[in-house]
Amino acid sequence: AQSCQSSVSCNVVLTDSQGSFTSPCYPNDYPPSQACKWTIQAPAGFIVQITFLDFELEEAHGCIYDRVVISTGTSDAKFCSLTPNELTLNSSGNVMEVSFNSDFSVQKKGFHISYKQ
Repeated sequence: AQSCQSSVSCNVVLTDSQGSFTSPCYPNDYPPSQACKWTIQAPAGFIVQITFLDFELEEAHGCIYDRVVISTGTSDAKFCSLTPNELTLNSSGNVMEVSFNSDFSVQKKGFHISYKQ
């Protein structure tokens, strides 16, 4: 039985100099039909760096079912299936957005991402 509640707010603005966040219910399977966004804001003149600590989403060509989209400010990168741990991305400016969407079927463990300014 799924004990995790999907009522947890997953639209969050993160302003700490470093920290981490996870998909809902991690390390248990994430709930279906999620739409989450984490906005990481650093002071002007800083950039944001994120690192994938753990990542497992439903795999599909083009990430059409479940996906994480990282917006660095100048480009978007889309991830699904297994992504190598320790993969690091840098923002172009002082804000980075991480969006997570899941569909109605097939849930996986999700992700754990750390960030720092």
